[in-house]
Amino acid sequence: EMRAKNRKKCTLLYAIISIVAFSVGIVCGLMSSGIISVPKTITLDELSIKVTTEFREAGDMEAFGMMMYETEDVGLVITKDDSLSGVNFYAVSLPMYADAIESELLPSLGISANFVFEDDLCVVRYTHRSQYGENVVTYCFLYKSDEAFWILEFAVMAEQEEEYKDDIY
Repeated sequence: EMRAKNRKKCTLLYAIISIVAFSVGIVCGLMSSGIISVPKTITLDELSIKVTTEFREAGDMEAFGMMMYETEDVGLVITKDDSLSGVNFYAVSLPMYADAIESELLPSLGISANFVFEDDLCVVRYTHRSQYGENVVTYCFLYKSDEAFWILEFAVMAEQEEEYKDDIY
């Protein structure tokens, strides 16, 4: 009788372990295929953002204040601009910084864009041609922290913008 109880316990325990292992296998398979997307945090100095696990590091230029990440369809470049560090940094507001980008940098690249301020962010959307001649849409987020200005650029092929814009913006 004691053996029968132990056998039932072992059988039940084995069944539970099998079900858990099977469930973990299914979840891991769904995560690796992208059907289930779990957020991960990317941190560069004082900035942290949550992205899906599909993002992988594509280039480390941290010495220049930049990190690059990508998925199969979306590129992300994070830039820390601390060129105004010191006394000048506190005198420059986010709108002033955005204005310099809008009036000086983008025109020099032949790009015009729409700048929208939302809370502590400036959101910029623009279209440009890649080095291969393809139309690329970039959503650029400008942010001023206590130490620097941050530029987060999400780029996607123009024909895929509708698919990804809600995830990006």
